[in-house]
Amino acid sequence: NLEIKYKKNFESYKKIFFLQKFKNLDLTNRNNIKLLSNYINNSVLPNLNLKPISLIQYKRLYLISSNNLIRATLDYNIKSKKIINFINPFFFNYSDVILELKYDINLDNYVRTNLNQMNTRYSKSSKYINYTLLSSNNFS
Repeated sequence: NLEIKYKKNFESYKKIFFLQKFKNLDLTNRNNIKLLSNYINNSVLPNLNLKPISLIQYKRLYLISSNNLIRATLDYNIKSKKIINFINPFFFNYSDVILELKYDINLDNYVRTNLNQMNTRYSKSSKYINYTLLSSNNFS
């Protein structure tokens, strides 16, 4: 899937474009990335002329609360590779584990109150920003 994410204040939205015909495409192959990129630029988002610059892979575990009001994703085994001009032929692996909670805005106080009882570090996180920057710094 190709996801375009939007933020308005503290709420996030995304538009998803299903790329089913590329489901099993090996994205470590330069020609396959060009094929996918051409398809996106010609058929899906023709006015944007997007260019791929990094590849980020991870495993994801999906969770839901017992009352079905709060969803969560747990991302682990994160690795990234800078693919602009294919300058590095290998992935950088990271030990981070990212927990993301998803819930309606009206549950914000409930979630924050219950999370304050946990010993955790909270921060905003973007896999794209974090790992693209890290792989760039590690490679230079």
